[in-house]
Amino acid sequence: MGQHTWFVKDKDLFLRQREIYAKLDANDPFMDKFEIRKLKNECDKIEKEIDATDEFHDLFRTWKRDQYDGTYTDDFIASKEECFRWLEDNKDVVGYKHVFDDTPEREEELRLYAINRLNEFWEKYPNGVIYFG
Repeated sequence: MGQHTWFVKDKDLFLRQREIYAKLDANDPFMDKFEIRKLKNECDKIEKEIDATDEFHDLFRTWKRDQYDGTYTDDFIASKEECFRWLEDNKDVVGYKHVFDDTPEREEELRLYAINRLNEFWEKYPNGVIYFG
C-alpha cells in the first residue's frame, strides 16, 4: 500500500532533527556518550513538539522510489503549493485507498477527503512538513 505520510508542525525543527540524526548516524568516534545522549534527548523533545500524527496521518500514500538506488523516496513537502504540485507530478505513484480492495469510487471519495484535510493542515501549520516512511 506504499509509504506512510507523516505530518509535522514546524519545518525548521524538522530540519534540525534531521541534522541531529545525520550527526548521530555518522558515528563520530570523538563524540562521547554524554553528547550522544544529549542529541538523542534533543531529538525526542523536537519530536514531541512537532508531531501532528494525532491530527493528520496517512491522508495518502506513495510508492515513489529514489531514481538512483530504488529505495523509498526521501522527499519531503514543505508548503501547500509544493504539496499539490507534488501530488500532481507524482499521481501515478500516489494512492488514497485505505484497504487493498477499495473501489475506484471509494478511492475518489478518499482523495477528495484527503484534499480537504491537506488544506486544513496547511492552514493550521503553514510552516509544516509532510514526509514519507
